[in-house]
Amino acid sequence: MKGTEGLFGPRSEATVTMMSKEVTALLDTGSETSIIPITLFRKVRQQGVDLDEYVETIPMAKAVVRNASGAAMNFLGAVRMHVTLNNETRPVSFYIGKGMGEVVILGTNALEQFHIRLVSEGNSNQQESGAVVKERAFIPPHSSNTVELLTKEKPGDYFLCSKDPCIASGICTVKDNGTATVSVLNRSNEAKVLRRGDVVGSWSNEEWIPTQGWETGTDMLEGGTREEIDDQKRATEAIAAARPEDADNSALLIFFVCPGAGRRSNGHEIEDYGCSVRDLTFADVVPCELDPVVRSLKFSSIFSLAQMISIYENEVDVDKKRYLMRTPSYNFVTISGVEKAYTFFKRHCEHLLKTLLRHDGSNIAIIAKDAVDMELAQLNDLTNTGIRYAMTHSWEEISIEGPKKQTLIMVPNGVRGCARVLRAEDNVTISAYRDLRNAATTVRDHKDVGVCIFVTPTSEKPYDAAEWQALAMTMTKVARCGGKLLLVSGPRGEQAWEKNRSDAHSMFEVIRSAATAVKGNVVSLFSTVPSMTEPLACLGESNRPSEVAVYPAQSTKAYFKALQDFLAPHVRGRLYELLSEPVPRKAAYKDKRRILH
Repeated sequence: MKGTEGLFGPRSEATVTMMSKEVTALLDTGSETSIIPITLFRKVRQQGVDLDEYVETIPMAKAVVRNASGAAMNFLGAVRMHVTLNNETRPVSFYIGKGMGEVVILGTNALEQFHIRLVSEGNSNQQESGAVVKERAFIPPHSSNTVELLTKEKPGDYFLCSKDPCIASGICTVKDNGTATVSVLNRSNEAKVLRRGDVVGSWSNEEWIPTQGWETGTDMLEGGTREEIDDQKRATEAIAAARPEDADNSALLIFFVCPGAGRRSNGHEIEDYGCSVRDLTFADVVPCELDPVVRSLKFSSIFSLAQMISIYENEVDVDKKRYLMRTPSYNFVTISGVEKAYTFFKRHCEHLLKTLLRHDGSNIAIIAKDAVDMELAQLNDLTNTGIRYAMTHSWEEISIEGPKKQTLIMVPNGVRGCARVLRAEDNVTISAYRDLRNAATTVRDHKDVGVCIFVTPTSEKPYDAAEWQALAMTMTKVARCGGKLLLVSGPRGEQAWEKNRSDAHSMFEVIRSAATAVKGNVVSLFSTVPSMTEPLACLGESNRPSEVAVYPAQSTKAYFKALQDFLAPHVRGRLYELLSEPVPRKAAYKDKRRILH
């Protein structure tokens, strides 16, 4: 700073969002704790914000906190709340101080959650010389994507030494603009996110053996010729080496059809197979089922049985269940259905049983999908999931029952007072979410969800793409387990209404592509253009004074009445009963406390 003789430097400040307000925060790497002034709470409360929604009181640590001069500091208490910085939201613990104005101090307990730390220039330059992610990339489970890496190296071929398990080490070409493109393969069941600036490896320009430089069978530790080998010769030798007669895993494929009982050669000897699955019906799968149509259904492959079990466990309407279970072209397969189908075949098909006993547990791959409208990657995932389950379970452990799942209705926080105007049915839960992270947590905490109805957010600012992706992954798991997902537009009035509506519609498209086995159960009930048939049409565009305020009771009642009529073709039975008159606020609050406790 000029005129200070170098005694002062720039102030490390940032704008953060907390309690739905933007405030100034001091990024203090010299403080081990974070402090929030009591005056800020007073100001926010005066603006009509309900602090109980955002602030959680926590016990104070048994420690003496001293300032830079060594004097002990006195605090009024301790709290925990969510703080958003650089589009990332994290829970942060604060001491409550007094006489500090309105500036929040973020200490190292908060900064480390946002990956903020002091870095010397030497380390910074060293980081830049590595393989650095250029732009943020999202890779769904069991999927692949390409990512551009930045480097300070000159254009040419370099060896990438990867330290990320999803990126393979290998030769990469650095282009004139200083970037190199690599493939990212996510084999896990969780989404993978590469953030901008992440260092995923280092570059090396040491000598390497060119492509096709090794002779087949050459010990790479000893070296070999660097002459290229004929492609046809290489392919012939590879195919011959990959055909051991005892490695036939065809009985493990999800489209396997049992050839029946009898004597057959496995290449080494004649074996007897006492299979009975070809003569069985669905009555042998679920003996307690009374419907004669369902009991008489026959199945040929593991896949067809998985379809029947999936529909049986999730479809409530009897006539629709009969029809869908007799329709092979209807694509609806859940993870639970596949696991139980493999276990049933293990019990009644010795071809599958003997192959399972010889299987080493490695993943197998399907190369054709038999005209099934599903991605091969998802079919492979279902196949290997079923194999792993059947290897560790027996049919006697399995229980198959009809649908007894609950309905979860996720509504924005503005209609959290809905308990004043309605009474939900016994199997229906109505939950108000504060933000998308809270919505994802709520969906994750609810088990056996048969129908999940998501009403889009009502907020002044749009949500970050990462929050939509996290919610999409959580809801994808619900869909894969047989849950039906319905998307409904929330009330109008906030500035981000159109953006939230568009992002929610895109989220459901992502879920459909990530769960093609059950995509018929992922339904968006609105298009890009608002319709007068949607529930939002019953309300105007100005229904409450601010984003944090609750919608009036009559407006809430009108919306839920329109919502129930709108959802009637997609759900079975009544979701809730509308009250003739709103319950007083205090009485509704006491009922809520009584239910929770």
